Amino acid sequence: MANLNVLCIEMVDAAHRLTTGRAKAVNSLDGMSQFLTQAPSARENVDAELARGIDG
Repeated sequence: MANLNVLCIEMVDAAHRLTTGRAKAVNSLDGMSQFLTQAPSARENVDAELARGIDG
């Protein structure tokens, strides 16, 4: 019975780690998505600033 309890505790712990890992992965992907969505606009702003600097 003790071995079964240990196994159950280990399974619950593994499920918790899996859930936590999934949440971190989703948050990371969300952050990457936001960056990639904003990157073209940021590049355009840099290009415009550089053009203004060159044109004087």
